Amino acid sequence: MKTLTVTSVFILLSLGSSAFAAVSVYFNGFAHEGLMHLEWTLINPEKVSKMMIEKSLDGFSFEVFETISPENQLLYLLVDDNPQEGINYYRLTIVNSDGTIEKSDVLSLEYAPKNITFKLYPNPSPGETYVFLPSNCSENHVYEIIVYNTIGQQIIRERLPRNKVKFELDNIVNADIYTVQLWDKKQLVTTRRIVKL
Repeated sequence: MKTLTVTSVFILLSLGSSAFAAVSVYFNGFAHEGLMHLEWTLINPEKVSKMMIEKSLDGFSFEVFETISPENQLLYLLVDDNPQEGINYYRLTIVNSDGTIEKSDVLSLEYAPKNITFKLYPNPSPGETYVFLPSNCSENHVYEIIVYNTIGQQIIRERLPRNKVKFELDNIVNADIYTVQLWDKKQLVTTRRIVKL
């Protein structure tokens, strides 16, 4: 669901925003609690026919995310409550009443959910172990799993390109408790323990 809010604020000044031509002053945004907040201002809304927020997952191929008719207002706010994990790209396109078109610079916002968890099955494990990632993880996103023994030695390192992946504990001779870490690039996301039978 997309939420549009219109308010009558004279002008918006914000660091990191992208200035852009004639009728639009700023196109800016920020990520907060899993939502992408987009905001922009118009100086002559009466000269605007329509506004389109376009969205892309690669920064090149854009699709119209929302089309908005101008009001007698200066500040516009739009919320994307269904961002994809990783970088989301947005662009504002304004169609003026005279047929001319203006486009903003591309705005990139990162969505990195902090509540990502994963399951290990079976646990305790005789050897073959499955890692289940949550369904809200992007199919294109690649995590990494690292397994350590009780003295801190790294014994397994695997990339997780899918929602379910298998790794083997058969090469581990000793029955013990092992630490399994899930990494997103260079950031530790969460940690689990697994018992080797």
